[in-house]
Amino acid sequence: MTDMGTSRIIPRSAGLSDPDAEEIPSRQTFTVDEAAAILGISRSTAYECIRDGSLPALRFRRRLVVTRAALEALLGTASPSV
Repeated sequence: MTDMGTSRIIPRSAGLSDPDAEEIPSRQTFTVDEAAAILGISRSTAYECIRDGSLPALRFRRRLVVTRAALEALLGTASPSV
């Protein structure tokens, strides 16, 4: 989906109904593409950040995922405790 005012693309799988929403979806892990969309960076920049350690990620065999906690730490947000 694209926002008509900008060229920013957010994958539907990111769970964001509103591209300008500041809330991170309730899932605990995100693909690198989803994390990049949430952070507002490109996919290649996200992979570079994972490589240099500035974006923490978990590797499960060949799959990389970014945790919700890592995104919240980078964005300075925290979801309320339930």
